[in-house]
Amino acid sequence: MKGKNDAGNMEIKLKAVEMEIDSLNILYDIVTIYLGEKSVPMFKQKKLTIYAKIIQQFNVMQINNAHQVASFWSQIIANPNIKAADDGGVE
Repeated sequence: MKGKNDAGNMEIKLKAVEMEIDSLNILYDIVTIYLGEKSVPMFKQKKLTIYAKIIQQFNVMQINNAHQVASFWSQIIANPNIKAADDGGVE
């Protein structure tokens, strides 16, 4: 009798495990759909927004640097010694 009882218990446990596997597969599908439709697009949008702000700040820095370089060379060219050298000699 003990053998039949053990076999019955094993069958019940096996069915419970099969049901749990089915439930986990359904949960896996639900999580996959949720991630694909909700979480990933929101994450992607946030990262794209941050990236756009970083690129915009980089562009502003580059423009400022270009202005500083242009101002530097303008001052160099305006230097009287440089003008005199350009005219053919230093006075």
